[in-house]
Formats: sequence, structure tokens, C-alpha cells
Amino acid sequence: VGLIARMIDRINPDAVCIDVGGSHAVADRLIELNYQNIYKINFGSSAIKKDVYLNKRVEIWDEMRVWLLDYPCQIPDSTVKHASVLHSDLSAPRYTYDSSRRKVLESKEKMKLRGVASPDLGDALALTFAVHVQPRVKREEPWRDRLKKRQSSQTDSAMTA
Repeated sequence: VGLIARMIDRINPDAVCIDVGGSHAVADRLIELNYQNIYKINFGSSAIKKDVYLNKRVEIWDEMRVWLLDYPCQIPDSTVKHASVLHSDLSAPRYTYDSSRRKVLESKEKMKLRGVASPDLGDALALTFAVHVQPRVKREEPWRDRLKKRQSSQTDSAMTA
């Protein structure tokens, strides 16, 4: 709870989604500490689109999949800590369909039987798709400036080569 509270204080996110499948303790304590915009997410709960998805987990994983496929979304290998683990996690669970033609995401138990580890970082990224929020404040995006500088310096060095 302390680590999450420090992160909330540092980055002031518009929402904090916490997996409460095993316990509500972390989310409840943050709420007790008066942190705002804490959302309790149970992966096994009903999907919003119940006719399309078996549960909340597959729904948010599918929303994440669509976002990842939308150009120019990228997860750079060299600049993001644990990027290779995240890449593995995102490709680990398999999708199937149930008898009602709803999309189903492979359970962690079935993944374990295949010898595949729990996709914890994938679940963490998927949690960012669990609720739709409007930003409370206009944020500066210094990463855009850094990206533009990096791209222009690469173009300049390619032109001089």
C-alpha cells in the first residue's frame, strides 16, 4: 500500500485500478487513506459486453489488444524496464470461444498446465483498460518532446552519414 500510495502521490493518475480477485485489502486501505479514483476490479466479474466476452478479464485484455494493434503504439525493447517480460506476457494467454460464441481468455491454471507463467505484467497493463476515465487535468507530455528530439537527431545523423 505504501509503494502504491507513493506512486499515486508522484504521478497523480486519473485512475488506479486494483485487481481485487484475491483480496480487497490494498484497495480498501488506499480508500481509507482518502486516495481518490481507486477502482476495484475483479477479473471474474461480468463484462460490460456480456454477449461478447465471458468476463471482465477477457474484455479488458481484448481492449488492450486492439489498442496495441493500433499504429503507432509501441513497447520499445530497449527503453522500457521489463519490456521482454511484458512482450511474453502479452502473447502468453490464448483466446477461445464458449458455446455462446463469447470470447474467452485462457485461465492462469490452464496456462500453468502448459508450462506458461502467470502473465502478471500483462494483467497490470490490462487493468489500465478496466475503466474509461476522462483526464482530470491537462497533462504535459515531456516524453513527446524527448521522442521528437531523438527522432530529429537520428534523422540529422542519417543525413550526415
